[in-house]
Amino acid sequence: MHGRFFYSFSPELELSEKLKAFAEVYGYTSKFQEAENTLDAGFLYQFKPNLQFDLCGGIGIAKAATDNFIELGMSFRLPG
Repeated sequence: MHGRFFYSFSPELELSEKLKAFAEVYGYTSKFQEAENTLDAGFLYQFKPNLQFDLCGGIGIAKAATDNFIELGMSFRLPG
């Protein structure tokens, strides 16, 4: 069995109590595949204590990675 490795570096900056900005470099690699390196940046907005929205865009910085993308997301925390 051959593994696939994931790596990420993602600094974050708090702009206000509810708004954060981030940048991220991440990728995947394995012994038999060219690395898929990607760079993205975006914003996280905490609408409520258990609800967050995010928007980001990025580019592939290796031939095997996706060329470019835009993502919109929503995260919520279930009561525990």
